[in-house]
Amino acid sequence: MEMVCNISDVPLDTMKGFNVKDNYVLVANVDDNFHVVDAVCPHMSGFIPVGKLENNFIISCLHTVLSMMLALENLLKTLMMK
Repeated sequence: MEMVCNISDVPLDTMKGFNVKDNYVLVANVDDNFHVVDAVCPHMSGFIPVGKLENNFIISCLHTVLSMMLALENLLKTLMMK
C-alpha cells in the first residue's frame, strides 16, 4: 500500500487529485470517510478532480453523469484486486 496524502490535505466534503506511482487517483472526504478511486474518467478520459463534489456525488467536468461515492468505493476494491 502507498501513502497518497495526509488527512489534512483533503478537508471535509472536498476532493483532490494526486499522482501515485505514475497513476492519478482521486481522494474524496465525505462525512469524514475517505474514498480513493481512479482520477481519470473511464467514459471520456476526463480528469475527475476538476469536477466538483456535491453532497455524496461527483459531478464530472465533461458531462453530467453522477456517481455515488459507494459505487466509487466498490470500484476501488475492484482496482485493488488487479
